[in-house]
Amino acid sequence: MPSVPIASDGSLHVDAFTRPGDADSAPGIRAALAQALAQGAGTLRFAPGRYLLRSAVDHPAAGAVHDAANLGQAPVQACHLHLRGAQGLRLEGALDGQGDPATVLVGFNDGANHGTLPAVLWCEDCTGLEVSGLAFTREPAYASAGVVCERSATGLAVEVFAGEPCWDGMGTYCMNRCDPAGGALRGGSLTFGQGAGQDWRLRGGRILTLDDPAVAARVAVGDHLSWHQGARSVIQTYFGACHGLRLACLRTSNAIGLAMVAEGCRDLEADRIVLRPDGRRLFTAPRDGWKLFKCSGRIALSRLDIHGVRMDGQNLHSTWLVREGGDGGREAVFRLRYALTPLAVGSVVECWLGDTCTLATIAAWRQVGRSAEGHRLHLRFDVPLPAGPGLLAAPRCWQPDRYTCRDSAFSSIAGAGHLIRGGRVEITGCSYRQMMCPGVFLGAEDGGHPEGGHVVDALVAGCSFEDCGAFERERYDRGPGGCIATGTIGPFLPATGRFNRGIRLQDNRFTGSPVGIRLRQAQDVLLAGNRFTGVAQPLLIDGGSTAGVSGA
Repeated sequence: MPSVPIASDGSLHVDAFTRPGDADSAPGIRAALAQALAQGAGTLRFAPGRYLLRSAVDHPAAGAVHDAANLGQAPVQACHLHLRGAQGLRLEGALDGQGDPATVLVGFNDGANHGTLPAVLWCEDCTGLEVSGLAFTREPAYASAGVVCERSATGLAVEVFAGEPCWDGMGTYCMNRCDPAGGALRGGSLTFGQGAGQDWRLRGGRILTLDDPAVAARVAVGDHLSWHQGARSVIQTYFGACHGLRLACLRTSNAIGLAMVAEGCRDLEADRIVLRPDGRRLFTAPRDGWKLFKCSGRIALSRLDIHGVRMDGQNLHSTWLVREGGDGGREAVFRLRYALTPLAVGSVVECWLGDTCTLATIAAWRQVGRSAEGHRLHLRFDVPLPAGPGLLAAPRCWQPDRYTCRDSAFSSIAGAGHLIRGGRVEITGCSYRQMMCPGVFLGAEDGGHPEGGHVVDALVAGCSFEDCGAFERERYDRGPGGCIATGTIGPFLPATGRFNRGIRLQDNRFTGSPVGIRLRQAQDVLLAGNRFTGVAQPLLIDGGSTAGVSGA
């Protein structure tokens, strides 16, 4: 494609390469991205309208292997649009009269159940990248919804809402039940990432049937149901090692897997990020809404609106390093699951052996091989580590210096609203409605998902919680989880360890929930000005693992 000169204001227009409505705009946008990089454009500007994306390119991407569901997968990512190495570039979509995105990037959907599809936008190794005014979706949509019109002891029938996907053999993954009056999430999920074990069958017209006694036993005629075509841990929009990243006015109305992931980014600002379905679909994505994975520096988020995802709305965590063997000393080999994000020499590392923490500084590190589940790293520290099996390390270079989220809304989430597994946190002025699990969960995990580290210095203030926490985030069979909860699980961390420290819960409102605040494995917790209405147990404290609670 011939070179297109940039405008006098430093901008390049995508319409010089492709236009909304073209059969496949992906090659043209990829060419526009390449020329923007080559010519040093400051802004790549999109027109209003729908850009259909069908073709994709493959490239090596460690971020493609980021949790247990990806183990064994080659670190190669297919994507419609790929951007790497941009410096100070702005991707600018158009806005409508209400200030919402009017530029829509429409990813391809092949209709296969539980498969993988290309990411819509995959950005890596960028500095000062800004993205605004873009909406992301799939066509046809990866989710559907309808109303239960028949039910028996052995199965059910659903009339699919007009305009929503309906075909014979559609998947039954991450199915949820919603209130027909207001669309609020009801109870626990009906199916999870394994689906129902069989697919929907098209009986005729827009009627789908499912022969599944377990699902039928938990629904009633008139219930609204949501389901997804699949539930793999694939990513729709990705930002990896994008430092100084700024996002504004982005919307996702339908996603495969995780709607958004930021990995290894340092210093991130975002405003008006909306994950919410359009049409009559009830859910946006079958996995997390927006995962912040091993991000560091200052993270400042405002006016998020996350509705209808399974699992969590915002998941903030890094990954534990697990020491091989139990020898002490200044050097050791650690196992790392999933993707390898570079460590920083000079970074402080929290080294936990049971409930005792040793702070050490990385003097040097290198990769020394692969393990069945990821990587093996050799680290040298400035001080000796204690001897003993099961030592876990949490590098602070994989955690934010400060995470703030304000004036945001989380609703109808079949998991937790905020899942915070490390760093210093400030959550203010946010609302949480119809959460299957806690609205805010503070605490690490070292079991099937080795997500760390521990939460230190957390403020949750001026937030509202309504109908939250019917289930614990860690175990769905152990009863109510609380609207705000602390806790840490896993085989290496003792149940009595007071890992989550310096927590302030102030001026929050709790309504219509079984438990308000549940404290486990916490120390130095301040409670002040919290109000409870229609909450059976305002405060539930595990005295064996929690101490220093004031204001209770």
